[in-house]
Amino acid sequence: MLDELFRFLKDEDFQNPASGHMNFPAYLYAYPAENEYAFREALPRLKEQLARPPVHQVPYILNVFDHFVEALRTTTYGDTPYLDTILEHEQDTPKRTRRLINQVLGSESGFYASIHEAMRAHQKKATGKEKRTYAFVHGWGSIHPYLTAHQFMGCMEPLVNDYKLILFYPGTYHNDRLQFLGRVDGRGPYRAQSLNAQIESDVSRATMTT
Repeated sequence: MLDELFRFLKDEDFQNPASGHMNFPAYLYAYPAENEYAFREALPRLKEQLARPPVHQVPYILNVFDHFVEALRTTTYGDTPYLDTILEHEQDTPKRTRRLINQVLGSESGFYASIHEAMRAHQKKATGKEKRTYAFVHGWGSIHPYLTAHQFMGCMEPLVNDYKLILFYPGTYHNDRLQFLGRVDGRGPYRAQSLNAQIESDVSRATMTT
């Protein structure tokens, strides 16, 4: 499923965080939502392919929903984790539940900084010929609508600089707009560059030269 993406990501120049024309090195790879399970099987294989010689790229893979649940588990009010409060009172106090979730996912929270620091820690473990300049983020089908990809990228933009953030999105990206299950995801144009469009462009050029 991700074979064409592998051929694109293994390019030595693209692996350089400084390559490209954006101050915010963020990219998006969209795939049909109905292919979610196929994607989950393909992502570990993509990681293995990139890590092998001669590419030596070891990406950091983050399931944003799992990270969110862990944040709820470790954020407490008194001695009670937010997660326990939400599970116990979600039905009878939905507004309170939403307030707790917004506190964890708000732009001023430590949620996004913790993701950035996890990537930095991953980079520091590089040995030998390894390159660790890709951060793969997925899990949007699980965390939506609590956190949109649009909101996530907006909060990550001030942090990302020496690696490339690549978001795997189960939906469509057209005319700078994201759509999840047919509904617009976020307000305003999306900042990330489309890897699908770049791959299609490369394929078209290759076809014209053969």
